[in-house]
Amino acid sequence: MMLWGVILLIINLALIGSIFYILLFRKPVAKAQVAPAVVQDELVQKLSEGIEEVKTVFEKLETRSVDLSRYENGLKQRQAVLEELIEKAKASMNSPQREAGTEDVYSRALKMLKSGVPAGEIARSLGLLSGEAELLSSLHRM
Repeated sequence: MMLWGVILLIINLALIGSIFYILLFRKPVAKAQVAPAVVQDELVQKLSEGIEEVKTVFEKLETRSVDLSRYENGLKQRQAVLEELIEKAKASMNSPQREAGTEDVYSRALKMLKSGVPAGEIARSLGLLSGEAELLSSLHRM
């Protein structure tokens, strides 16, 4: 047991001696004090360049955002116009007019066929039988 105590004492003395040696004979390094100032200047320059890049990107994003909001408003206006047209078309489809003073149903069906409306849509909108609309479509294709 006594042997281990002596060994630990010798190790402790060696460590303490090496610490004192480092503290007493250490040479001050002048470069270490100058180098951080140079490094700091370089870092400040890089950071200011990075900040400028971020500012330019932010300005570009801001202009894109304004452009997108204008485009969105234009699309909303177009959507409103289209919805109005759809409502008008639905209203006209639901109320077929078969009065004596108005245009003939078959001539209206032919006009719709010429404009590219399918036969099923014509039958529904004008109140025709599907066979009549198909027959008109076949005759129109001839």
